[in-house]
This record gives sequence, structure tokens and C-alpha cells, in this order.
Amino acid sequence: MIDYFVNSIAAKTVSQGIVSKEDEPILRYGLQAMAEVTIILITVLLISAAFGMMTEAMVWMGTVILCRSFGGGYHAKTFKQCYVVSATIFTLTLLTVKMMHSYFLPLGIISIAASAILLLYLRSAKRDPEGGNEEESSRFGGILKAVYACFAGFMLFSLLVWGMNSYVITGLLGFLAYLLSVLIQNQRRG
Repeated sequence: MIDYFVNSIAAKTVSQGIVSKEDEPILRYGLQAMAEVTIILITVLLISAAFGMMTEAMVWMGTVILCRSFGGGYHAKTFKQCYVVSATIFTLTLLTVKMMHSYFLPLGIISIAASAILLLYLRSAKRDPEGGNEEESSRFGGILKAVYACFAGFMLFSLLVWGMNSYVITGLLGFLAYLLSVLIQNQRRG
């Protein structure tokens, strides 16, 4: 269904001379990516509205999108797989936060500990995440360190200002989901 709309829009823009024929594949790729992200975003917003947790959803999405944008991670082979994995992890995060409201401190401590263990493991693995040369690997490592440092600083600030609440827990669980994504990606690359 997405392919039909993407192909129709791309063909129409080429026939009207808006985009050249040689740029059509780039347009198709962009439209496909935009449609897929929009479908996932709408699903996430509907799920969060059903749970009454829109702010937590924004915190989770912000955490995952920022970390994945700068730090990479696992990508499913098909959009259907990506959709199912994304919606499932998001729903499980909201269910965990909603059901564990009286256990935020232990849940926060477990999330922080799991994140720290995964960070140490990923750091010690020293795999080249892009399969490129040493300079690219070093630059990528620097970006990862910056992402981790910024997130850790933000979480520390949040804990100091708000204490252990649903927003902080949601952010921590989003960060943990991101780290697991990186771990899966590294394991698949061998």
C-alpha cells in the first residue's frame, strides 16, 4: 500500500517536471522513509493517548530518536518487522511505567544498572560499528560518547530536579531500548 502511494507521487512529480527522472529513486526513498516513520509515529501517539501518557511518550520518543539518530542501532529487514518491534517495545515501556508506579526507585536503579552494564560491554567490544576505517570508527566512537554523556547529564539533571518519576523512568527505559538495539546490531555483525 505504501509502495502504491510512493510510486504514484514519484511518477506524478516526474511527469510534471518537478523532479528529474534520475532523481526519482531518491524521491521514492525519501517518501518511503517519511511514510514509514509517520505510520510508526501515529501508532505511538494512539497508544500513548489510550494509556493517557502523552508526555511519557514524548520523552521516550525523544530519547530513542536522538540516540538512534546519532548512535545507530539495529534496523529490521522489513518495515513490518520494524513496525511490530517498535510498537511492542513502546507498549511494553508504557505498561511497565504504568504498572510499576509505586516501584519507581527500584525500577530506576535496575534501568541505570542495566544501562551501565550494556555501556561497559559495548565499550569493551570495540567493534567498528560502520565496518569502515580506523578514522571513521574513532569519529563514530566520539559521537557515541557524546550521546551517552549528554543523556547521562540530562538524566542526572532530571533526577535532581524531579526525582524518580514516570518521565525519568520512561527516558531510562528508552535509553535501555536504544542500548539493546546497538547490542543486537553488534551481535549480528559478529
